[in-house]
Amino acid sequence: MNEDLFTRLRRWYNNKPPAIRTILGINVALYAAWLLLGGLLKIEAVAILYTDWLALTAAVPDALLKPWQVVSYNFIHLGLGFWGLIHILFNMAWMIWIGQDYEELYGTKNFWRLYLITGSVAGAVCVVIYGVFGMQPGTIVHGASASVFGIMACAATLNPNKSIALLFIGVVPLKWVVLGLLALDILFGLGGSTAVAAHFGGAITGFMFARVYHQGLFEGSSSSERRSSPKASSGGPSVLERLESLLEKNTSEKSSKPRRTRPRAVDTPTTTTVAGSQDQIDRILDKISEVGYEGLSDEEKRILYEASKD
Repeated sequence: MNEDLFTRLRRWYNNKPPAIRTILGINVALYAAWLLLGGLLKIEAVAILYTDWLALTAAVPDALLKPWQVVSYNFIHLGLGFWGLIHILFNMAWMIWIGQDYEELYGTKNFWRLYLITGSVAGAVCVVIYGVFGMQPGTIVHGASASVFGIMACAATLNPNKSIALLFIGVVPLKWVVLGLLALDILFGLGGSTAVAAHFGGAITGFMFARVYHQGLFEGSSSSERRSSPKASSGGPSVLERLESLLEKNTSEKSSKPRRTRPRAVDTPTTTTVAGSQDQIDRILDKISEVGYEGLSDEEKRILYEASKD
């Protein structure tokens, strides 16, 4: 039986990971309320709430008196009309496209950390730039773009050769997609330097998040804090650590290379979990080394996701 559009959208939404589902819902709900109450009905109290209290006022001392704005602006889109709709669609589409794999591999808590930290640091960068360069009073920053650039930069740092299929261009490694978007941001956004500063602030923070939090750039970083997945019962590397090492390989290295033999966990009654047996996980990791993560079935992705959760 054919499903109606609403049913398909609801099923699509419910299939998204928890953090992406929540962030998407908040952004869309707040934007819909803004369009109706602030744009169509022009309710002054709503305009004041969004522009003066939720969006980031990139001015000193206003920004210092409303510190919550470095977080709240990441959920607010104020553009009306066609380009306003394009703004939020672009942000949400890229967040889902790039962020879904990240959340499934590293967990919901880490996705929330990445989204909020990159967006907040980018907001602080905008405030500093205002103070240094004296931008026009009343300049406000809004939208999830900084956080989205942070997610993309983090994902590109962890898996730079992940293949991204672009319309009219073809398949491009993720690292070049991020650099290309930042270059276009400079080219077309020079008139709005606050937005450019937010995007670059988010991207640089996302890169540092990957290098420090996930990859342990500095000595003494606690791997137990960086990763949320449990260790194997044998005391060997975690599922997530082993998966990361596979994803970091160049995607061109396929089955032409001999398969690496991986030591298996000792067979004990504890090696079977709700996510699947150790043998299942080993088989899935072997498959990734041959065909990549995208070659897994939905069931295999589910098993791997469950095995890597808290």
